[in-house]
Amino acid sequence: MNDAPEPLRILREAELSALDGLRKTQRAELIRRGRYPAPVRISDRRKVWLAHEIANWQQARISARDTKGAL
Repeated sequence: MNDAPEPLRILREAELSALDGLRKTQRAELIRRGRYPAPVRISDRRKVWLAHEIANWQQARISARDTKGAL
């Protein structure tokens, strides 16, 4: 029996714009403010985002819109 966890889907920065509609600088500012998922460093020169965290962020934006909450 293999109890190893399933690997998480990761996204490179180049993939994020198609998902969130943000520019790199806008995303960096939101990360700095704690309003966007922080990246995971996988090496000194590479960072990635976890797909489920991006999906949760998207859902939170949709919920804020639907409840007329402030962004």
